[in-house]
Amino acid sequence: MKEESRRILKEGAIEVGAPLTERQIDSFALFLQELSRWNKRLNLTSLDDELEIVVKHFLDSLTPLVHIGMGGFILDIGSGAGLPGIPMKITRPDLRLLLLESRSRKVAFLNNVIRLLKLKNTRAIQQRAESEVFQNIMGGHLDAVIARAFGETEKVLSLGAPYLKEGGKLIVMKGPRWSEEAHPKDFQDGPHRLVRREVVELELPALGDRRTLLIYEKG
Repeated sequence: MKEESRRILKEGAIEVGAPLTERQIDSFALFLQELSRWNKRLNLTSLDDELEIVVKHFLDSLTPLVHIGMGGFILDIGSGAGLPGIPMKITRPDLRLLLLESRSRKVAFLNNVIRLLKLKNTRAIQQRAESEVFQNIMGGHLDAVIARAFGETEKVLSLGAPYLKEGGKLIVMKGPRWSEEAHPKDFQDGPHRLVRREVVELELPALGDRRTLLIYEKG
């Protein structure tokens, strides 16, 4: 990772409330290296500019962290390239993390990154969020479910709600045009009720891209 990218990552992480150590920045550099290497085969990201990846992927992935308590058990739905889960875990080693991804080759990439970065209490699982078997195993156990670029909000709420414990948070990561899509303030699906507690609109450091976090709570 170039020195300018390291500087922007370090300063930007402070801006979003998730400061990094030099060792953690080294981990991001290794993640970037693997992402670039595997991207040639798996199409993990459409971005090929290092600074854009640092800001639009890494710093964007850190924005939910201020809303998640210490030691939280987190599910990243449709993790793909490990975003936002891997950056969150690098920054907050206290988190327990499940990366849910349906495509086997991307799961292989995620497990490779987990091994290289020596991320404890982190697993990548080949599974779909709608799996009743997986819901029966993990239902009601999660402190937070995170979904980034995963589709319509109502679909995310329906898939994520069963995994949350009472009081758990579901955070939907959206772009600047989030209001053009239907976003229910309250969501009821059988025994699972979510209430929208907050809408956080923010600007990413350095490049100024707009992002939105829709934060729901179960109960």
